[in-house]
Amino acid sequence: MAQEVSGPVFPGQSPGAWLARADLVTNGSFEEWDDGVPSGWDGANVWREEAKIHTGRNAVRLGSPSEPGAPATLAQVMQVVTGTVYHLTFSALGTGDVPRRVEVMWLNVEGQLLGEAGPPMLLPPVVLPQFAQYNRIIGPAPVAARFVQVRFSKTGSGYLVLDDVSLFRLY
Repeated sequence: MAQEVSGPVFPGQSPGAWLARADLVTNGSFEEWDDGVPSGWDGANVWREEAKIHTGRNAVRLGSPSEPGAPATLAQVMQVVTGTVYHLTFSALGTGDVPRRVEVMWLNVEGQLLGEAGPPMLLPPVVLPQFAQYNRIIGPAPVAARFVQVRFSKTGSGYLVLDDVSLFRLY
């Protein structure tokens, strides 16, 4: 069962305290692109989305118009601190009755998988016509963890549009 949280639930902190923290995600608004992939991200079968956006000028679409039925992935690795709890948030919309997953994985100093930070989040088959915001509290980071990978994926026909991906350190 995926752990999802709506609204601020931050033990021992005022609700606004986490807002001042730096976002660990590079280019979570998908405004910058290099060679067909958002800067700072690794991806396959992704597309710059300029029509369906949550904020800014761009979003990212998993499932390009030229290959809507092909699997698509988008991932980023960020450095973490042992014992720390994090807040992942993102906005999404999509079409098609296809599995859409969000996986968060702990990695060691060599980048090897240590384990998942909880079960994958399974997004609903259809989240149109508006963007929905998703939240997840992850952690604490295991002793051997030095990195976390956030990975979005979809299989089958249809697409998933993402915008405003952020990862904040809570405590």
